[in-house]
This record gives sequence, structure tokens and C-alpha cells, in this order.
Amino acid sequence: MMRVTVLAACLLATQAVAAQDAVADDSDYQADNSFSDASSAPAEAAAGGDADAGGATRDVEAAPDYSTPTDFGAAAEVDDSSADAGYDYGYGASDGADDDGGEPLELYAGADYVRTTMSFSKPALVASFGGDEFNSQMYRIRAGMRLFSKIGLEVQYGAGNQDVADLDSDEALTDQFYGVYLVPTGVLFDLVEVGAALGYARTELKRGGASEGLGGASFGLNFELPLLTRDSYALRLGAGGTVYRAQPSARIYGYHAGLRLDFTL
Repeated sequence: MMRVTVLAACLLATQAVAAQDAVADDSDYQADNSFSDASSAPAEAAAGGDADAGGATRDVEAAPDYSTPTDFGAAAEVDDSSADAGYDYGYGASDGADDDGGEPLELYAGADYVRTTMSFSKPALVASFGGDEFNSQMYRIRAGMRLFSKIGLEVQYGAGNQDVADLDSDEALTDQFYGVYLVPTGVLFDLVEVGAALGYARTELKRGGASEGLGGASFGLNFELPLLTRDSYALRLGAGGTVYRAQPSARIYGYHAGLRLDFTL
């Protein structure tokens, strides 16, 4: 009888332990499944799938795809056409063509008042003119054309308006003057045209009964300031200085001021 009672007690204890193990296994299984479902929800959401929250199904928007880099450095198109930064000579479209399809001729003409000084070191000139230094004046006209955009070819002619008998003791008459020059030009302060004249000049001088023609290399500097500018012409105020002859036997130099008209044909 005692053995039967002990055996029954052992059987009951074994069943109780088995029941507790079953409950523990079921709890672990539910915990594992909950973690698995929670972990898979973000992945499904990222893939654009449905996530199950508390038995209810809802749509989840797909997350933005950052795997492809966005080109934030794409620059907008730049209009590289720009206005001419160079100097506008103001007497026509020098960069364009005329109606016949050719380049227009860029011409100019001017008139100046010139005051000169002549100095002689050759004894024969000093003796014939009665001195070694004299002043003179003349009115000069000049005309030219631009061979290139910044190089012009210019011719000049001048003459005095005095009578030989009316000259003062320190004056001589400029009877005639001729000159031909190449004139490279530039722009100062984006406003004033500067020209360096390089060429040849000849001056015919008279005083009393003496006369002499003196020629040689000549060079000078001109400054031109625009006064009036239109599409087809420009009027400029100019001034400068010129060495008409620089040889030791006789030197002639002077200063001038006047107007210049630029135009196209």
C-alpha cells in the first residue's frame, strides 16, 4: 500500500513539471515570434509592403532611395555672349559688314591750330635766317583711315597765314608742311583715345629773303576726347605734341589743338 502511494505521488510531480515546461516553451515561442514580426515590419515598410500591427493591415509608403546620388552640382547654362569690352570708337559698326557684305571703311578728318618752334645749329641756316631759334604757327588739316582696328594711316598738310613782311624778330613763316604717319591707337581710362604718330614730315620755312625746306623722321602723341557720338560718326576734341624734325642741324617741334571727325563709308 505504501509503495502505491509513493508511486502515485511521483507520477503527479512528473506531470506538474511537464506542464510547467510546456507553459515556458509556449511563452518563449510567442516572444520569438513577436520579435521576428517586429523586426520584419521595417524591412517590409522600406520595401513598400504591408505591415501587420495588432492584426490590422495598413499600407506603408516606400522610403526614398538614397542609393543613387543626386547631382546637385549641375550648373545652369551660362550665356557666354557678352558686349564688346573694347573701346567703342563711335563712328559705325566696325565689327559688322555693310549692305554689300564687305567691311565698312573707317575714315577720319581733322583740323588743328599748330604752334611750332625751330632751332638751328647749322651755321649756314643761322646766317641766312638771322638767328638760331624762331617761332611759327600754321593751320593743319589731316585725313586718315584705319588699316586695322587700332592702326591708322594719316596724311597731313599745313600752311601759315602770315605775311613775311609782318613777322616779328623771333618769328619765321611756315610756308607749307607735309606729313604722312602710321598712327597706332589705344584707350586711356576707357574714354580718351591716345595715338602715337610715327612717320615722315617736311616743312618749308621762310624769313626775309631766306627759305629752306627741312625734312626728316617725325613722331608725336595725340589725345582725342569724344564730344559727340552717333551711329555713323563721332566728333572729337584733340590735342598733343609733335616733333617734326629732330636732326642736329635743325630741330622743329610744336603743340596742336583741334577737332577730328570720324565716319564710315
